[in-house]
Order: sequence, then structure tokens, then C-alpha cells
Amino acid sequence: MMNTLMLLVLAVALGEMPCAGVRTEEVAFSALPEACVREYDSSLAEWRKAKETMIRRFDIDGDGADELLVWSGEAGSGGEGWSVMTRRSGAWRCAGRIFGVVYFVDRPPQRGLVVESPCGWRYADWEYFELENGVLKSRIKLAIRYRKPEGNILRTRPEEIIVKEK
Repeated sequence: MMNTLMLLVLAVALGEMPCAGVRTEEVAFSALPEACVREYDSSLAEWRKAKETMIRRFDIDGDGADELLVWSGEAGSGGEGWSVMTRRSGAWRCAGRIFGVVYFVDRPPQRGLVVESPCGWRYADWEYFELENGVLKSRIKLAIRYRKPEGNILRTRPEEIIVKEK
């Protein structure tokens, strides 16, 4: 199983595997469940006078119901902060939090999220997550060091890959 996951993450990292196209929607706080609204950093909301956030809908666990990825308001050069929200017994709750650039994987039997956390031009962590019993679980993490950038093309040729199994 771990070899399959390693190949899946490498395929995403190298741009060789098409990922599910998931649209980002801007949604007013008033249209979201309260548990989702609370995931937006309150100090950032106050500072920005925010009245909405971004969400993404994706059935991470394949049960036929979409989970919500709710933007926490955090962002930087390494990506964005997202809370993965699941609905159980009619109530929304946070299954886990991620930060980075998110890719959605729908390649049965694998269904989950690959998160890229870049660190400069020559290094990035890549992590694969699945939902297990309503909790977001990391299945494998790769650290990739890339060759020196060629022109304006960054992180295209891995020089070293370190598997950090979970």
C-alpha cells in the first residue's frame, strides 16, 4: 500500500496525474454553518472586516456526501490554511487542518488530498491525507529537493526524495 501511495504522491508532484477539478467558491459567513464560520481566524476576520470566506466541496471519503474545506483566512507564499469539515449526525465539525497547495485525488481506491508545502525554489513537502472515521489522517509524506531552477520553471526535476512514512 505504501508504494502505491508514494507513486500517487510523486505523480501529483511531477504533474503527471490529473487531479479532480474542484472549484473554489466565495460564501458569506451568514450562509455557512456556525462551526464552519468559527474556523476563520477571528483576529484576521476582524482586521479584514471579512464577511465571507472561500470553501471547496469534495467527497474525500467516498461516502456520497461532500466534505467542506473552509479557508481559515491564513495565506502565504506556501499556500493557504484550510479546515476540513465533516457532517456527522446533522452537525458539522472539524476533521483536521491543512496548510499548503491542495490537490484533490479521486483515483479509486485512493481518494483524498495531496498537500504541497513549498519552501523556496528547491524544496517542498508533499503529504497525502484521507479521512478515517471522520478524522483527517496523513498516510505518507515526501520531502523533495529539486534541481536548481531552469529559467522561470521551479520545482520540476527532483534531485532527492525522502519518504517520511506515517
